[in-house]
Amino acid sequence: MLNSNLMDTLKKDKIDVGIVYAGNPCQYAILHVLGIPFIYYDVDGFSDETVVASGTPWNLDAYSSRRQPSVSRPNFASRLFNGFHLLQESLTQNSHPLIAKIISKRYKNLDDPITKQFSEDYEIKKKFKHFPDVNKIKQSAELYFVNTDPLLEDGTAFPTNVIPVGGLHIDHTKPLFSPWNTTIAAAEEGMIIVSLGTQTDSSKMSAAHATTLLGALSKLTKYRIYWRVGPNMNLPEIDLEKIPSHINMTTFIPQNDLLAHRRCKLFITNGGMSSVMEAIAHGVPMIGIPLYGINYANLQKVQNKGLGLIVEKEHLNEGTLFSAINEVLTNKRFQTAAKDASKEFQHREESPFEKALHLIEHVGRHRGAKFFKPSKQFVLSGWTRGNNLDFWIIASAFCIVALLFLRSVIGLLWRCLGTHGPPAGSAGIEIQKGKMGLKKETKKTK
Repeated sequence: MLNSNLMDTLKKDKIDVGIVYAGNPCQYAILHVLGIPFIYYDVDGFSDETVVASGTPWNLDAYSSRRQPSVSRPNFASRLFNGFHLLQESLTQNSHPLIAKIISKRYKNLDDPITKQFSEDYEIKKKFKHFPDVNKIKQSAELYFVNTDPLLEDGTAFPTNVIPVGGLHIDHTKPLFSPWNTTIAAAEEGMIIVSLGTQTDSSKMSAAHATTLLGALSKLTKYRIYWRVGPNMNLPEIDLEKIPSHINMTTFIPQNDLLAHRRCKLFITNGGMSSVMEAIAHGVPMIGIPLYGINYANLQKVQNKGLGLIVEKEHLNEGTLFSAINEVLTNKRFQTAAKDASKEFQHREESPFEKALHLIEHVGRHRGAKFFKPSKQFVLSGWTRGNNLDFWIIASAFCIVALLFLRSVIGLLWRCLGTHGPPAGSAGIEIQKGKMGLKKETKKTK
């Protein structure tokens, strides 16, 4: 690729700003070679990789994107695990390559080979004596767009260079035509949408999971159900000819338009953040079945906000799934929370698209966003100061010194009090001696 005419073509295009997706280090390496300022876009949510790259202060109560949350609410153990994963990511991006390759498969299989490919290229060597690690390039992004929203992020302080743009992709709602509108109108209770993401192929799910989903959905006869099964119209051990009439299985659904319909009652999703943001924007409660990666963290945020429930893949059966669906459909608190979140999202002065467009134009016009970036002083001491470690170390030392001083004062007072008057128990001894003396004198007089 580096020996092709790609570089020359990009130079001729006179690009003002690039937008690169997380997980594509080759893209930001190319932009670094060409000297084009770029914006890093994390479409999966606010992952640990982006937290570290952007210099965001660590929030150990937030769910790590690298592990499945073990509890619905953070506790001391979960904070330790979250801190461990952030430390691992920090070492991956900032330590020696030998260490990074040991602790990170991503670095070993993706980041390091791409760094070597660029650093060993003949033409690039002429311009760069030492080509930087792709993680260092990632940390030099002008801005970081993250596909999430403050509505979901408990206690996360976004730095000025991290911009939540969740819902950026949501288009204007288009009217539904036949057969969508006619089948929805015929449903007695409304509509349910089932889509387990564009990156998964439902035809490859286990037969047990396929029959579980179908069994639970078959009981909801008063609803029209649209189930997107992926590119292949096929499910293991399921005869498509025997699917109940209220279930429409398809390879495509106009998901955003269906979610925006007033009769949409529930969205069953794997937890992709783009789908989650569509449901929030249109006020639809969710059932989450996390399948991989950051799905778990995304759906845990959804559940904690009262916008839906999670059914773990390991515990997925017809009974647990139907029970969760029934709970969300019948308990008004989920519908109320979803509608309230939608109102908050919709009634903002600036949409995510408008916010992103303004910042893209800013970076292109000024060839950067230097006033959005943390200062060099903050970057050099960002980990300690960002997490207030300097304050807590000094405060802890002060408390220890104060306790030691207080202990010394109490000990001194105790010793001073002990020098006045008879020692403890001495008064009783003197009384006994007095009694013995009286007895002896009495005997003598007799």
